[in-house]
Amino acid sequence: MLSCPVMRYGHGNCIRRLSELDHVQRIFQFGICGISSSQKEDVDTARKYGSVILSPRQMRKMGLREVLEQIPAEEKYYVTIDIDGIDPSIAPGTGTPSPGGLLYDEVNELLQGIAKRGEVIGFDLVEVAPPYDPTGMTGQVVARILLDLLSYVLKEKEKKGYGKEKEEMHSYRKLL
Repeated sequence: MLSCPVMRYGHGNCIRRLSELDHVQRIFQFGICGISSSQKEDVDTARKYGSVILSPRQMRKMGLREVLEQIPAEEKYYVTIDIDGIDPSIAPGTGTPSPGGLLYDEVNELLQGIAKRGEVIGFDLVEVAPPYDPTGMTGQVVARILLDLLSYVLKEKEKKGYGKEKEEMHSYRKLL
């Protein structure tokens, strides 16, 4: 029997590496459609570490409010979106399409809820493979999701008064 060598640093195990960092407190993985390259032991280890892993089906059963309540409030969050978690009917441009993923409105509402729950300090969107999407729709979906998230983050910062001190200081300098 042949066995595959374990790859410590690859695109399929970045969350595992994050869990090893001291400053990462908790990891939430929403919209996991399939474990594909992961082994059951990897998922079990992640859950033992404290990761919350929910499939789109589990999320729909729970409802958005309950899903968001899993996330500690008033914390700083880094949001990474894997295109694989979005249903390939609207974003086929990925190397590992899996049916049953999240729909645009579900992703949008989740991201808006996260932005309201705490401070999003950074975000990205990964695993887009344009050659697999002759329609170009994946790029449209990605652009909309990222623009929407950016607007939610900025809106919350405005509501909470981030940057107000800078504005006040600028006004003060004008008076001098």
